[in-house]
Amino acid sequence: MNRKLLSGWVKLVTSNAAAGALNLVGLAIAARALDVDELGIILIIQAYARVVDGLFNFQSVNVLTRFLAEAEHGEETERFRGLVKAGILVDGLTALVATLVAILILPVLGTSLGVPSDWTSVAMLYSLVILTRIFGVSEAVLRCFDRFWAIGLRGTLSALLIVLCSLGAWWADAGAATFLVLWLPAEATAIIVFLICTYIVRRQQGVTGIWRAKARAAVRRSQGFWGMLWQTNLTFGIRIVSQDADVVLAGAVLGPAAASLLRAAKAVSGLVAQFGRPLQQVVSAPVARLSAQGQFSGMLRYSAKISALAGFTGLLLTISMVFFADWTLRVLFGDAYVEAATVTVILFLARNIYLTGITIMPTMLAVNLGKEFLYSVVIGTSAFLIVVSLAIGPLGLLGVAAAHLAFEAVLSTTGWLWICRRVSDLTAKQLPTAT
Repeated sequence: MNRKLLSGWVKLVTSNAAAGALNLVGLAIAARALDVDELGIILIIQAYARVVDGLFNFQSVNVLTRFLAEAEHGEETERFRGLVKAGILVDGLTALVATLVAILILPVLGTSLGVPSDWTSVAMLYSLVILTRIFGVSEAVLRCFDRFWAIGLRGTLSALLIVLCSLGAWWADAGAATFLVLWLPAEATAIIVFLICTYIVRRQQGVTGIWRAKARAAVRRSQGFWGMLWQTNLTFGIRIVSQDADVVLAGAVLGPAAASLLRAAKAVSGLVAQFGRPLQQVVSAPVARLSAQGQFSGMLRYSAKISALAGFTGLLLTISMVFFADWTLRVLFGDAYVEAATVTVILFLARNIYLTGITIMPTMLAVNLGKEFLYSVVIGTSAFLIVVSLAIGPLGLLGVAAAHLAFEAVLSTTGWLWICRRVSDLTAKQLPTAT
């Protein structure tokens, strides 16, 4: 791990750890202020908004990271500006579509998704948060300029504002709906501040005149741009089934209390991802550069080394949670949440598997395996759905946790197999030239 990578990782992991801890505090405050069922309802609504956001709001960050890195490496300034403009248009238009879809679905299907009818108007109001989630192109630009402190700003600020709003609602002895309504401006404000910071960084780097740039020309020069964009967003849309729709599923099948318990377990186990997600953000641009330079074997070694380090860290955390899961849940959320201890340990193990494949997505994109990554996610999600459909009835939340294990294991295995095969083929094609 070179000095620049380590510096970026430290900046991101610090801010992500702070955001993760603050999010835990915010959820803990809500758990102390509300009963388990009330908290479950607002968590179902929050998860619903994330699911619709993931399905319909295209985030261009990973695709743009690949092509912006190419443009930067080739010193193609006009192409760089055009790609930024294209990303802004994609992010903005799809956020609007996702917001409208989320609002229109609720009056029709809200109750079947676990949202009580008297909560429909509040849920529709909260869905407006999707309109502000237009940060994909901004993060891609910041990755290319190694401004990792700014990437971590959004999550940390959002979590801090949510904690403050939750404290205010708790102090005022407000109802569950008030918590949800206050979380909306907290999330939106953090994103707006993030976009302003990104704009300042762009100007400092000389990336100006975005609206005069030729987006279509830049996209045409980026072979496979639209195909990769559709594939990656379809991939994340499918993946959202296991990432957030599980809370909605638990609430609809097992009741709001189950949604609360599952969300608490996921919040604690999510701390593991605070170490892996920054690595994925940091290595995306270097992996793309290695691929652009034709150093495919070096790219594979680099990706495997980073994933191994992440997996080892996750393993240590998983082992510790075997002994401290019940104590952690009791301290954070209260005695009612201790029954989610076993679920928490299983989710930690699933997160550990996720960390061993933390570089799979940027590596597959770098060698034009976007379609294959989609296939991996489809196969993994199929495994998730099969396990959860068979196990949620007899095992409850343990069945949901087992489904997460199945998803991560299948995705990681198929992803690495495709990467190794592609790198082998690309390296073999280079041999005649080398000789």
